[in-house]
Amino acid sequence: MAIVVEISKKGTPVFKSAKGFDISSEEIEKATVLDELVKKEIIQLSGRLKNSKEKNLSSMKDKSPTYWEFGSVIRKIYESKVDPSEKTLFWKTIELRAPKELLAKNRGPNRIHVEYCFRLAGYPKKEASKMKWSEWVYVFDSPAINRETRFDKWFKLKMQDESELLKRKNVRLFVQCLNTMLGGAETADLSDDELYRCYNAAWEVSKRIIEKNMDKNKIKENLENLMKNRNDVGELIMESISVKDFVKRTVKN
Repeated sequence: MAIVVEISKKGTPVFKSAKGFDISSEEIEKATVLDELVKKEIIQLSGRLKNSKEKNLSSMKDKSPTYWEFGSVIRKIYESKVDPSEKTLFWKTIELRAPKELLAKNRGPNRIHVEYCFRLAGYPKKEASKMKWSEWVYVFDSPAINRETRFDKWFKLKMQDESELLKRKNVRLFVQCLNTMLGGAETADLSDDELYRCYNAAWEVSKRIIEKNMDKNKIKENLENLMKNRNDVGELIMESISVKDFVKRTVKN
């Protein structure tokens, strides 16, 4: 499969494929059809947004609902028309055709705005709108979460079960705890159960710290304690200790 990634100075589309430079006429035809579909869907989205309360994106208090709508269009096209191997190139098609109001600057090879919108749309809109866009970016930027899509499955349920805890302070502390626990670990090597134990433990540690109403210095001390006790993380992953015991060992007054 090929993807339209830019328009040349002559006004002609530039095609690329994850499989190399040898692109067949059939692939070019399919890429052209995909490009036209993207343009059509983006135009329709823009029309819907203009007729909704979300029409003035720059003046909105939060952009999560609008970016969810944008992401749902991206997701619908991707899931029905795009080969997973072309995913990164497909983001370029979206960036090429989307109005600037729906775009934002990418801040690195794994910090791609349209991918974050795509990922957000994997959540129900009601859940996605519970957090401000800045908090979603903070979550998706997290090294322990950025390339780990299994997090989304876990977080969807957590948002439904404990939505009252989705405040800025809670979410950011949870992410800090999770990053401290997993560090540079390759989470792909963990089973679902092992990974979810880490998520649950980080969530419970952050809850306990907030319940104790700790000041910044105490929070820092507990994060440092979490960093020092990496053996406990290993025991947690192996289920040698429970989440409850992990929290007791980690959180100090």
